[in-house]
Amino acid sequence: MKTIGIQFHAEPLEIINFINKLISKYDLKTILMIFRPFKLAFLEKNDVESAYLEYKDKGKIRFSLSKDNFILDCKTKNEFLDKNPNIFSFDVGRLLGNNLEESFFSVKTDNENFYNISKEISKELKKLTQSGVTAINPDSGAKSYIRSNRYTIEAENLLAKGIKMLPAAGKSLIVFGRK
Repeated sequence: MKTIGIQFHAEPLEIINFINKLISKYDLKTILMIFRPFKLAFLEKNDVESAYLEYKDKGKIRFSLSKDNFILDCKTKNEFLDKNPNIFSFDVGRLLGNNLEESFFSVKTDNENFYNISKEISKELKKLTQSGVTAINPDSGAKSYIRSNRYTIEAENLLAKGIKMLPAAGKSLIVFGRK
């Protein structure tokens, strides 16, 4: 099984715009996944932004895309992943109050053609982002540089305005570059 994973910070509508470009460029089908309570919804090509705006305050959101038809008769995230092996997903970090959550792009597939498309998308995402962040423990002040994590210029602008960058898990604060 081949995988790709990219952790990054971006203003959510930047990600939505990126997803919309991918849908058009690669003729992709799209679903919205809500984690709690678990819900899947097929989206028409122009519904990604409205779906994000409708659900952004209700919990973690994932958009999954594929060239294949989705099997939506699933009760859990893992069942969905098992029944839909050739997808890539964007977990969209939410901008809530003074916090921006980390986003994640992921791919897991055995299909060589799909993996090649995923590599192209990964390259496109990397062109929109810069690499290298520092995680800072707010209690101890300990710092750790993470070269592979990425961020957009718009996320950098939000940080400059006082928005806190949060990791996917834990309580560290993220700053961009090596600090």
